Amino acid sequence: MESGVSREHVWLTVPEAAVLMRLGRNRIYELCGSGQLPHRRIGVTIHIRREVAETWTPEQSVMAAPVRTRARR
Repeated sequence: MESGVSREHVWLTVPEAAVLMRLGRNRIYELCGSGQLPHRRIGVTIHIRREVAETWTPEQSVMAAPVRTRARR
C-alpha cells in the first residue's frame, strides 16, 4: 500500500485514482468527461478500474485542438 491505495479494490474512486496516477482530482474528472479515461458511473460516483489507472499514460490524453474551418461562400 505504498501509494496510499489498497491493492484489494478492483474499482477506484476518483480521489484514489488521482493518487495512483499522480494527477489532480480535477484532471481525472476532465479525462473521464472527455472520454479519454474509461470509467463507470455508479450512481453519482465515478469509478475507474485499477488496471486502467495503472497502465494509463499521459500520451493517451493528448487532446487535439479543434480545427476551425472557414465556411465556403
